[in-house]
Amino acid sequence: MRVGAIIAAAGDGRRFSEHGDAPRKQFVMLGGEPLFIHSLRCFLASQLIERTVLAVPAGAVESSTELVKLEFGGKDVEVIAGGAERQESVYNAFRAIRENVEVVVVHDAARPFLRSLWIEKTVEAVKEYDGAIVALRATDTLKSSRIGMIDATIDRTLIWQAQTPQTFKADILDQAFEKAERDGITSTDESQLVENVGGKVAIVEGSPLNLKVTTKRDLVLAKTILSMETND
Repeated sequence: MRVGAIIAAAGDGRRFSEHGDAPRKQFVMLGGEPLFIHSLRCFLASQLIERTVLAVPAGAVESSTELVKLEFGGKDVEVIAGGAERQESVYNAFRAIRENVEVVVVHDAARPFLRSLWIEKTVEAVKEYDGAIVALRATDTLKSSRIGMIDATIDRTLIWQAQTPQTFKADILDQAFEKAERDGITSTDESQLVENVGGKVAIVEGSPLNLKVTTKRDLVLAKTILSMETND
């Protein structure tokens, strides 16, 4: 199987930079490196990944390309302009890589603690399924509510919190994006789009350490996790 990777790093980081202060979260420094460099390094080290596409804001393509060259030299990373929303960014990257791969691994740049094991397990799972995502079991008691009152208590054994990487056969991801574009569907992850076309998506258990840096508080946690890993 020819496997490609997409790193979504084009978000505007509205929750991270509430007042529009720079930099965007994917470019904040973690351990002396921009956030997106951490997951990019894991993909480039993987023997499974043949091509990697990094989707960044349109105005950051040149500077991001220079950052990648400084860090990784001549390794093949295609840096492209993303879109206004995450889904558009991933679709742009997918179109750039589509003709050269059979399987696509999608990962959020804001999750810096990517592990090669998750890449390997999700890629292995698509030999049997249409896709596979990393997800975390719900551990808290869950309630549903519409007007500030509890409607029901949800069986948490059935609930998983979706993370990335999310890995799919390129053919079904193609169908999923085409349907989403045709029907005006917007989703926060590719798994839902694949589910919408009848795709069977497996779950690979993730980790609480697979943190998504959404707020500045998350960045503090990320620095703590990185410090723990560095000192191990």
